[in-house]
Amino acid sequence: MTPSSDLFDLIKSLSRKEKIHFKLFSNSRFSDKERDYIKLFEAIDGQSEYDEKKIKERFKNEAFIKRFAIVKNYLYNMILESVRVYNTEVTAHRKLKLMLDDIQFLFEKGLYSQCEKLIFKGKEIAKKHESHLLLLDLLSWQYNLIREQGYQGKTENDMEKILDEEFNALDQHRIIREYQFLLSKIFIKYLQKMYPRSKHDVSSYQDIMKNDLLAGKGKTSSYQALRNFYHCHKMYSTIKNDLKNGLAYSEKIVELAAGNPHQITEHPNEYVAALYNLSGSFLICKKYDECMLAIQKLKALKLDVKSERLKNHIFYLASTKEMELYISTGEFVQGVRLITEIQQELDSKGFKVLYKGRHMELHYAFAYICFGSGNYSFANKYLSKIANEITDLRSDLYCMAKIMLLIIHFELGHEDYLEYITKSTHRYLLKKDRFYKFEDCVVSFMRLQLPHIIHDNKKLSEAFIALKTELEEITRDNFEKQALEYFDIISWLRSKIENRPFAAIVKEKAKQVSPS
Repeated sequence: MTPSSDLFDLIKSLSRKEKIHFKLFSNSRFSDKERDYIKLFEAIDGQSEYDEKKIKERFKNEAFIKRFAIVKNYLYNMILESVRVYNTEVTAHRKLKLMLDDIQFLFEKGLYSQCEKLIFKGKEIAKKHESHLLLLDLLSWQYNLIREQGYQGKTENDMEKILDEEFNALDQHRIIREYQFLLSKIFIKYLQKMYPRSKHDVSSYQDIMKNDLLAGKGKTSSYQALRNFYHCHKMYSTIKNDLKNGLAYSEKIVELAAGNPHQITEHPNEYVAALYNLSGSFLICKKYDECMLAIQKLKALKLDVKSERLKNHIFYLASTKEMELYISTGEFVQGVRLITEIQQELDSKGFKVLYKGRHMELHYAFAYICFGSGNYSFANKYLSKIANEITDLRSDLYCMAKIMLLIIHFELGHEDYLEYITKSTHRYLLKKDRFYKFEDCVVSFMRLQLPHIIHDNKKLSEAFIALKTELEEITRDNFEKQALEYFDIISWLRSKIENRPFAAIVKEKAKQVSPS
C-alpha cells in the first residue's frame, strides 16, 4: 500500500512565513520530549518528493517511529491548528461562525438577554453578506431562545415573522444556487472546447440560456445571483462571438463588485476573476491599453490579500493574460522577459498550478512567445509537454498545439519527422472530430502538398500564397476565425511570403486596429 503523502503535501503548501509561525507555535505547545514533531516536520520539508522509506530510515533509532502513523496524524492536525491561528483575517462568514459559538455559550449560561443581542447583530451581518445558511442557524437560535423563555411576551405574529425570515433565506439561497448551477453547466461545456467552431457548438448552450432565470434582466436583487446572471450572459456572448456584449457584461460584473466593496472583502477571489475576465474581454476586442490597465489592477490586488493561495493565483492569472497581450501585439521580446520572471517565481515558490488545464495554458503561451521570437526549439519543448498530456481537458489547446507543432518542425527542417507527425495529427483530428475547415486546410497542405515542394522555393512561395488566400476565405466565417485566436497562421504565411519576421507582421496587424 502506497504511504499517504497528505502530510508532505500540506507542509509543502505552506508559505515561508507559515512555516516560521508553525515552529514558534509548536514551541509553546510541545514539551521537550515532543520535539520529535519538529524534527519530523523539518525532515519532510527537506524532501523534494515524499519518500517515507527514507524518513523511517533516518529516524529508525527514535522511539516515535514505532507509532509513526499516529505521529504523522498528530503533526498534520497541529499544522492545521497553527495555520488557523496565523490566518486570522476575519471575514463575515468566519465572524458569524464565531458568533454562533458565543451564542451557544451564552445560551447555556442562561444569559438570554446577551444571547438575543448577539443573535440580532449576527442577523444584520448575515443579511448584508448574503450568508443565508448561517442566517438560518441564527434564526434557529432565535426560536430556541424564545421557546426556552416560555414564549414570554411573544405573539403568534412574532413567530410567523421568524418563519417568514427562514423561508425567505431558503428561497434566496436556492436562487443563488440555481444561478451557480447554470454557470457551472456553461463552464463545463466551455472548458471542453473553449471557442466554438460551428453553429452546432453554439446550439449546445441554447437550452441553458432558455432557462427563465436568464431571461430579461434577471429575477433577483441578490448580489451573488446577479453576478452569476451577468457571468452566464458574458460567457454566452463570448461563445457566440458577440464581443461587444461580452465586454459589456464583463464591465457590469466589475461595476457590481465596485458598488459592493464588502463583497470584495468577503469574496476576493470573485473580484480577481472579474478583473481577469475584463482584461480578456478588452484583449479580444483589441483594446490593448485598457487590457494592460486591467492587468495592472489585477496585479495590484496581490498587495491587498493575505491568502498565499490567492496571491499565487493572481500572479498566474495576471502573467498569463499579460503574455496573451504580448502575443496579440507582437511584443515577443517583452514576452520572453516575462517568461523568465514567471519561471523564477514558480521555481522560488514551488507552488503547484491548480489543475492540468492551467499547465497547458502556461506552456502554450510560453511556446507561442518562443515561436514569435524565433526560438523554435524552446517552442517545440513547451508544445511537446502539451502534446504528451493524456487528458480530455482543454482539447482546444491540445489540438492547436499539434497544428502549431507542424509549423515548428517545418521551421526546424525536420522533414522526416514532419511527415510522421503530420500523419499522426491527421489521424488524431479525425478520431476526435476536430476537423474544422481551418484544420483540414492546414493539415491537408502539410500532408499532401508540402512534401513535394519543400525544396522548391518558387513553388513553395506560390503554395503559401494559395494557402493564405484559402485560409482568409475560410476565416470570413466567424466560427472558423476563432482558430486565429490560438495561432495566427495567416500572419506566419505572410512572413514567409514577404520574407519578414513573424513578430513584425503581428505588430503591424495590431496597429491597424482602429480604436472604438
